[in-house]
Amino acid sequence: MKKFVSSKTTLILISLFILGFFIRNLYTNKFAVNFMFDQARDLFVVKEIINGDFKIQGLPANAPGLYHGVLFLYFLLIPYLVWDSSLTAPFVWLSLFSSFTIIIIYFLCFYLTRDRRASFLSSLLFTFSFEASQYALWLSNPAMAVWFVPLTYLSLWLWTIKSKRIFSFLTGLFLGLSVQSDLFLIYHLFPIIIWIFLNRNSLKLKEILKSIFGLVVGVSTLIISEIKFGFQGIHGLEYLLTGGDKIASSKTFFDFVEIYFNQLTNVFNLNLFPISLAVGKLITVSLILFLLLSLAKAKKKKSSYQLFLFLFLTSHIWLFYLGGLMTPYIAVGIGSAACILMAIFLSKLYLKSKILSLLLTGLIIFSNIRTVVNKNGSGQTIFAVRQQMLLSNLFQAIDYTYTTAEGKSFSINTVTAPLWLNTTWSALYNQYGYKKYGYLPYWHGKDQVGYWGDNLEKTPRDTKIYYLIIEPSGGIPLKYIKESMDEENSRSKVLEQKVFDGIIIQKRIKIR
Repeated sequence: MKKFVSSKTTLILISLFILGFFIRNLYTNKFAVNFMFDQARDLFVVKEIINGDFKIQGLPANAPGLYHGVLFLYFLLIPYLVWDSSLTAPFVWLSLFSSFTIIIIYFLCFYLTRDRRASFLSSLLFTFSFEASQYALWLSNPAMAVWFVPLTYLSLWLWTIKSKRIFSFLTGLFLGLSVQSDLFLIYHLFPIIIWIFLNRNSLKLKEILKSIFGLVVGVSTLIISEIKFGFQGIHGLEYLLTGGDKIASSKTFFDFVEIYFNQLTNVFNLNLFPISLAVGKLITVSLILFLLLSLAKAKKKKSSYQLFLFLFLTSHIWLFYLGGLMTPYIAVGIGSAACILMAIFLSKLYLKSKILSLLLTGLIIFSNIRTVVNKNGSGQTIFAVRQQMLLSNLFQAIDYTYTTAEGKSFSINTVTAPLWLNTTWSALYNQYGYKKYGYLPYWHGKDQVGYWGDNLEKTPRDTKIYYLIIEPSGGIPLKYIKESMDEENSRSKVLEQKVFDGIIIQKRIKIR
């Protein structure tokens, strides 16, 4: 390592890390980050951990009986513990770790190719990657895979090709931590097994057993959770394997081919040229052809970096049958491989045409910067169903209720997604409203007993000021919004109504 980590290299990597961290937090201080039910729920669960109620089971997955690892909840422990009054601290904390991937990618590319130019380019591309900026401020468990997945493949290469034996354990460990991030990332096990099989002659059984042990350590909380809660995951797997996902089971083979191509295109598009999907498709096809042609020319194909990158890039193809290809973040972590492949191409092009290579690099960076500025300025992230649920809008809505109540006690009711669960607003009033204004509102909506955020007291009879808060309608059937308004009209009348980018707030006066 000492032979290539010079002071110049270190300085460049640190500079890219700082630049990447800045880009990822460009709008955090403006509160342009999404905060919805999932983030509020996680906040309450982390608070429970802080209060001594330690967790072993993680967050529910998209199939009944399946749960992700618990690691993400403990990952949030530090920002919520150290910066208790800040709702943005966890976003900054997440983006800090995400920015370290810039350095990980450099080493992965360098060990694969021994090409410093390509390695620096790969880090540079990932620094400006639009997709990376989105994952960095998406406060959800899959975001951790942004660094765990490339760490898995870096360890695999160092173990199998560079004969650094300690990385056999780390390969399994980082794969396990990737699965902790998102349960379905177990699909990376398949390309890893293929790679180990192809290079089995240079490996020892002891090393393979160490990698298995590392995997067991990485998913140990998942195993303990399964034992403690009666092997719920078995029923979840049965649900998936027997076609429980009706949408997936209705698809034909050619549907899946199209879905897979679109997902792969999405990876290249969001990381390399997000301003144009058509160009993204062209880049996808061109780079895959470039990689396959390069693989055909490789002398030792079974141990070539070309085959290694191909397995990495196409790793999520193993979810064909389960329908996971339709999940928008199912390829989390694969963007690092896309940046590396493009960097290799640009490095080789540089030898033939410096101007063209630099021009393409500049166009990629420009495309990402423009998209980051345009998208992040209006809201995070592309993974959020309701883009209006930004902290900036939510804070304005809460400020409105306090200021128009003029220091008097007031009561709230909310129409939310998930329907009639006040978790998000309870978290916001406790974490923001109470700490700014010194008191909490009362609650006069549907019973919240047993749900996260059941900490607003019921409304006393003498409370006159009511507020009805209606979240943006995406995800909420209009009939339920009408039903809630009819119910509210039976006990209060509207004095005025404000809209904060789709969030409707009605100030009301009690009539009975």
